[in-house]
Amino acid sequence: MKIGNHWRKIIDSVQDGIILVDAQGIFVAANHSAQLMTGYSEDQLIGKSCRILNCTGCDIKGIGTGKDWCQLFSQGLVRDKKCMITDSRNQ
Repeated sequence: MKIGNHWRKIIDSVQDGIILVDAQGIFVAANHSAQLMTGYSEDQLIGKSCRILNCTGCDIKGIGTGKDWCQLFSQGLVRDKKCMITDSRNQ
């Protein structure tokens, strides 16, 4: 899944780190600030599971293929959710 030029311009214009994931928790995009924060380039993130950042905001429900593994995606939208992540150096 690719984001359109409209959304690309929006996330790239924001100074805060923005990472977009799909409903399965797969990275779709990351702006420059997010890349600096995580130490991962956008190319390194796209197509990978958001689990690689070890986000403290994830609420694990089940483990394994076909199971709902994160409640963040079960409602269809997420509001006011903050999390700490691990960068590419595990810090």
